[in-house]
Amino acid sequence: MKLDIKKAFYSIFSHSKWLQNLIIGCLLFGICQILVEAPVVMPYKIFTSAIGSLIVFVLFGYLVQTAHNEINNTNNLSLNWSSCLKYLKFGLYVNLPAYLYTFLLYLLLFPLNVYFIRLLVRHSFSYEKAIVIPLSILMVISYSIFFPYVSAILAQDFRLKDCFKISNLLLSIKKALPELIKSIGISFFLFVPYVILGIINMFYLNEKLKITFIVFPIYIIIYNLYAQTYKIALNRARS
Repeated sequence: MKLDIKKAFYSIFSHSKWLQNLIIGCLLFGICQILVEAPVVMPYKIFTSAIGSLIVFVLFGYLVQTAHNEINNTNNLSLNWSSCLKYLKFGLYVNLPAYLYTFLLYLLLFPLNVYFIRLLVRHSFSYEKAIVIPLSILMVISYSIFFPYVSAILAQDFRLKDCFKISNLLLSIKKALPELIKSIGISFFLFVPYVILGIINMFYLNEKLKITFIVFPIYIIIYNLYAQTYKIALNRARS
């Protein structure tokens, strides 16, 4: 068994209602960005941010379901947006370890972050942007590498405790390291246009361009890649 890159790209179209799901997912990502960035005052800001976060959890829960289908070789009809409460639960499950691993990564690279922030401030960046940029880079790294792979582990049986079994996590990485490296490379390649657009949007367009919606199809591809990678690791561990 090997990593099927073409299959990952075609996974966007694997469901009978793929176009409907794609449109809804892109719209929800766009709505989430608008809610989080809405120019409202407290306490309404807390409310809009909370709604935006719940939408993110639902979207990632949907992605976890797609990974589950890939790992278990199922093509069931549970991939529909009427299952939002179920997706919300999956999304909450997978975000907990993702935030924890991102925080640990931030602590591990803290000296480098401090140096990077000082460097940006020295080059006339505001403190706000100087802090946001390295944190955003770490989040992109986390959400394009750690998050999807941890999601794939969760997706197998939907057990949250599986995400915190470090020994199993490291063993699965060892078993499918070449495929994982390929998945990481493709993930970064897919995110490059989004990151470039984000930088242009932040520094030249005053964040007028709402581009978050384009990450949904990217994530569908990435989640399929990591689900395949984890499935390969499982098969090699059993053989």
